Amino acid sequence: MDLTFVAIDVETANPDRASICQIGAVAVRDGEIIDTLDVLVDPETYFDPWNVQIHGISESMVRGEPCFPDIASRLQGFVGERVVASHTPFDRTACDRAHERYELQAPNWTWLDTASVSRRAWTQFAARGYGLSNVAKHCGIEFQHHSAVEDARAAALILIKACSDTGLDVPGWLGRARQSVQSVSRDGQGDRPLVVCPKNNVTLPDLL
Repeated sequence: MDLTFVAIDVETANPDRASICQIGAVAVRDGEIIDTLDVLVDPETYFDPWNVQIHGISESMVRGEPCFPDIASRLQGFVGERVVASHTPFDRTACDRAHERYELQAPNWTWLDTASVSRRAWTQFAARGYGLSNVAKHCGIEFQHHSAVEDARAAALILIKACSDTGLDVPGWLGRARQSVQSVSRDGQGDRPLVVCPKNNVTLPDLL
């Protein structure tokens, strides 16, 4: 099985997704974590108190830290040609918008949403409750939520667990995550369709 990938998570200073103030990345090879990247980033913008309350990162903590253009090439080198996993599209959008803000060429990464994986791997998360904390608890993963590197580690372990439970590897999940929500058996085949709530019925706690 191909269980090699990088998981990424970011925290932002305010509601603007380009305002990345922390990046965490975890490299996985053959199902084992082999390296981590954990950096604070000066977003060169204001910090919303609501965001600070969530992740605990303040403006004073990032003073003197590199700005996104200074860390972008390091992040690209860390990822290389590997698949990039993140829990929900938030981190992908944040990375794309940070590149746009600084007029940088965004890397052509192949992304895999571990929230989508969770919805398809385990029936109880098909319609709701597929936020990082809930899924990590189901998988027996302990972590410090809203620390970028810890969230990235949790996403990585969730993907590894989903591969183990279903028999699908990372390339298999790249295809499966684009299909309709079904439970997946050990041979990687969907066994029965599940009812999915409309998007506007997914509450905020489901996504945290």
